[in-house]
Amino acid sequence: MKKIGIMMVALMAMLVCSCSGGAGIEKLLQSVPESTSAVGVFNLQSLSEKAGNVEKDGRMDLSAEMKNFITSMGPTDAKDFQAFFSGESGIELNSAVCYEYQGEMYMTGYVDDEKQLAEFLTKHGGAKFTETDGAYVSQKGNAVIRDGRWWYTSGKMTLQDAEAFAGLKKEESILDLEYGRKLADSDRDMEFFAVYDKLLTAGEIPMDKVMQARLLTSTLFKEAKYIAGGVEFKKGKAEAELEILDINFKPSQFSIKMGKISKKQLKAFNGRGDLYLAAAVSEEALDNIAGQLGVLGMKGANGNILKSLDGNIVVGMNTDWMPADAKGMGALIGCRDKDGARALGQLFSFLPFGHTAATNVDGSNLTVNLGIPMGRIPDEVISEMSGHAIAMVYDPTAGAPAFSGWKSIVLTVDNKEAKIEIEAETKDKEKNALPVLLQTLASMKKK
Repeated sequence: MKKIGIMMVALMAMLVCSCSGGAGIEKLLQSVPESTSAVGVFNLQSLSEKAGNVEKDGRMDLSAEMKNFITSMGPTDAKDFQAFFSGESGIELNSAVCYEYQGEMYMTGYVDDEKQLAEFLTKHGGAKFTETDGAYVSQKGNAVIRDGRWWYTSGKMTLQDAEAFAGLKKEESILDLEYGRKLADSDRDMEFFAVYDKLLTAGEIPMDKVMQARLLTSTLFKEAKYIAGGVEFKKGKAEAELEILDINFKPSQFSIKMGKISKKQLKAFNGRGDLYLAAAVSEEALDNIAGQLGVLGMKGANGNILKSLDGNIVVGMNTDWMPADAKGMGALIGCRDKDGARALGQLFSFLPFGHTAATNVDGSNLTVNLGIPMGRIPDEVISEMSGHAIAMVYDPTAGAPAFSGWKSIVLTVDNKEAKIEIEAETKDKEKNALPVLLQTLASMKKK
């Protein structure tokens, strides 16, 4: 039997709660230190409603998709989860905030009955708590329950740590930042914010890798101070956004000159797949990146390859979802001249794992075929991809059981702002996309 742990309770609260998502978010954010490297907020009321959960007489009636998703997480004791969903945990299914601080992850939210939650976790999760003046601290040191709040951390924390978080003034918290205030007012289902450089140094990344990342980032973007994004589930589709922000919390601009994917290049690609990827970058940008690789001591063959390309590439593949089952892949790579295309083609004669590729040079274009069937990219896919700097289109209708509820997934990056936009369209236009996502995740876990 897999016992419910403190982290599992936190995750379940974030997925099934039904109380007001906005209530208390600002107070929770005030307990997040301004020096945090990353923070995420969740509109729990919206997520619960969109997942199809319904509250009845103090109990949570879960949607079929949610039940299936929970079952897919592995063997569990149904009685334990039933106890949680029936309200026996004492946890207040309300707002929740997750954040990083000094190398550890924290999650915090509200609780109706501190003693009841401690007893629930002791009975169903095997946790042990020490009580001090009505506050409960887990003996493992990874959870604190006090004054209507609960904290969970990936590291260690004391009662004094929780009190210090709860006692922060606004000017000491993330609410002192413009984006922190935006998080408090956000109406998206999920929203997150991170300080790029702090994020790089928060973990155990070797310093030489950190320096390489900083140099490449400064090459690609005019300024990369923050990373922000969010997700919104709607009827018939899900929308996600990820962007690099400058010091003024405005979208950062590319330092390098990006191009635009042309319909001509897309139509020249000969291969039918369920996933297509294309990109267009200027030759000047590739030369700049090659130069930076040289500064990093990484130039070698990589720099020479970059200087042979014209910046246009189209890739197609048949995934049947998951790389191990791939049925074929092909690429159309634009080069600066015919000699460069021939030289690049020779590299595909030395593929690992016994793979062989058929190559063909047509003018300055190199075609590479790793078993992808011949055919043209559908016109609607060409329409979705053309005009962007980077684009990816996935068509799950080609045969991916886990993605059977989806019509298309489109990722795009335009040639000015450093922003990734994703739109996933479902087959059922009247159904919210969140239950479809839950079903997909459950199917992938069972595979």
